[in-house]
Amino acid sequence: MRLLILILLIANLLTFAWMQWGQPVPAPIPREQYPERIQIVHAAPPVIATPKPSTSPSLPTQTAAPVAVPIPATQIEIATAPVTTANNICLSWGPIPAHRVDDASLRLSHFKLGERLSTLTTDSQGGPYWVYLPPLKSKAEADDKLSALTNAGIKDIAIVRDGKWQNAISMGLYGKEAAANEHLAKLKQQGINAQIEARGKATRNFSFQHLNIEEVQAIKKMQATFGGPAIKKTACE
Repeated sequence: MRLLILILLIANLLTFAWMQWGQPVPAPIPREQYPERIQIVHAAPPVIATPKPSTSPSLPTQTAAPVAVPIPATQIEIATAPVTTANNICLSWGPIPAHRVDDASLRLSHFKLGERLSTLTTDSQGGPYWVYLPPLKSKAEADDKLSALTNAGIKDIAIVRDGKWQNAISMGLYGKEAAANEHLAKLKQQGINAQIEARGKATRNFSFQHLNIEEVQAIKKMQATFGGPAIKKTACE
């Protein structure tokens, strides 16, 4: 038994000795020769593969055609209509009777038309009819004539003291021309050289220039409530 133990011990020692000194010693690394010739070479950047173009024929690029948007008919009319048409309307209103001229003028003043509103006054040849003696040269002469006529029995006479007919002698105002002529004939029979003049009051015509549609509508509405003559469209000046 001891012999076996001794043999195992010797075997272990031999194994340990072989493992420590029995392996071959590595050869020493040779020293560098010609170190000045050594160059550092940089690594080349990785090459990225570029995809090859497709060999299939490419289709031409199609550009979308512009879509035509229809324009409403009302917009076409506005675009093609003359701009000045709506502001180039001219009207005429009259003749307005003399007793309504002031009322018509007041109503029209509210529109503030300025120079676009003008008036034309016309003389009526109707009654009343005035019987008179033409103006005398002075007041004294007119007074003497009045006294002579009064003494002759002529009634309802008076001297015009101012204005265009100053020193004339009024001998009556008649609504009808026949009555005025009858009185005139009687005066002439007495040797009085009287005359007759129609004293119809002046009428007036209104002219409107370059109105717009809103102004025309407002003026026609005023005329409808006024009840006067119709408004007519005329050529612009």
